[in-house]
Amino acid sequence: MKLKSILIASFLALITAKIGYAATVTNNITGVGPSTGLVNPYFCIQDGNGNMAYALAPGATIDGNKASGNAYYVGGTIRFGGCDASNTYLGYVGFNISDQHNNSLSSYNAPQPEYSLPNTE
Repeated sequence: MKLKSILIASFLALITAKIGYAATVTNNITGVGPSTGLVNPYFCIQDGNGNMAYALAPGATIDGNKASGNAYYVGGTIRFGGCDASNTYLGYVGFNISDQHNNSLSSYNAPQPEYSLPNTE
């Protein structure tokens, strides 16, 4: 069974397998830029402590449950070019998953702009 969610004008495919609690996650998010220099986002899967557990490269697939350490949820940040703090942050995405195939996009939190007040002195 497949579940596709539109995210940042692209797709992140979440495919589930009936074996145990294995939820296969495939990074199908398309990038931006000219065709000769396309920059594709990584899905940086986090563990229960919020630490980066696996850098899911564009086009790659992994067992999301195993990577996150959670039988019911896979979440992480989306970043251009890799999962380092220096890579551009595009937001956080979370998926509710289960062995019953009741999978859904749980949340997407876009990056918040940083505002600074002008100096009036």
